[in-house]
Amino acid sequence: MRATLRTAALILLPCLCAGCEPPPQSGAGQSGENEKAATPMLAKPVLAPMAARERLLHDLDVQKAAANVRAGQMDSVIDSGR
Repeated sequence: MRATLRTAALILLPCLCAGCEPPPQSGAGQSGENEKAATPMLAKPVLAPMAARERLLHDLDVQKAAANVRAGQMDSVIDSGR
């Protein structure tokens, strides 16, 4: 249950924060320009979870590297005791 809630939080929080910026002010008022200005706003909810995933994968790589260093240190301690 906790894992499900954590996963839901990791997925939903970036989506909720993606559109926090105010929309750009355009003085033209033509429909073609407004559609072009709205496209990046529509892409943010899609790109935010991808960026969060990349950050999580980077953090995981850092943790893996630290675990490998610790494992090497433990191996050297075990080998020195033999």
